[in-house]
Amino acid sequence: MKGFLVTALRKRGLAPLLLAGLLAWQVPAGAASPAKLTGSIVGFVADNGGIAQMGATVLLMNRYEKIVQRALTNDKGAFGFDALAPDVYSIRVSLASFVPALKQNILVQPGMRSFLSINLASIFSSIELIYSSPGQGALMSDDWKWVLRSDVSTRPVLRFRGP
Repeated sequence: MKGFLVTALRKRGLAPLLLAGLLAWQVPAGAASPAKLTGSIVGFVADNGGIAQMGATVLLMNRYEKIVQRALTNDKGAFGFDALAPDVYSIRVSLASFVPALKQNILVQPGMRSFLSINLASIFSSIELIYSSPGQGALMSDDWKWVLRSDVSTRPVLRFRGP
C-alpha cells in the first residue's frame, strides 16, 4: 500500500508539493519566539535630597485619563508597569507631605522601556523621562561609570591587608 501511494504521488507530480508542505509545517527554532508587542514604564521616586521614597502611590492613566494600573514604590523608591499595550500614558505620583507630580504624554512602544526619574518636593515636583530599548543596556554611559570607578570615595571599603 505504501509503494502505491508513492507511485501515485510521483505520477501526478504532487511529491514536490507534499515535501514543500511538510517543510513549511515545521517552524524554525528562531521563529518560535514572537516579536515583543508590549512595552513597559519603570521609575524611581525620590525627594529633593535624593532619598528614595517608599510607599508613594503611582497611578498609570491611559489617554482618556482613566486609571489603568496603580502601584506603590518599594523600599528603594522603585516602581514598574510591565506588559503595556503601545499607547500614550500619563503618570501621577503622590505621597503625604509632598506636592503630587504629573507627567503626561509618555509614549509606550513595543519592546521599549520608558524610565522616569521623579523628584518630589514640597513646592514643585519634577519628572524626567528617558526612553530606552532593552538592547541598549544600562542608562549610564561608560564614561560616567569610569568616573565612579576611579573616584576614591566610591571604592569598596573592604580591602585585604596581608599579615
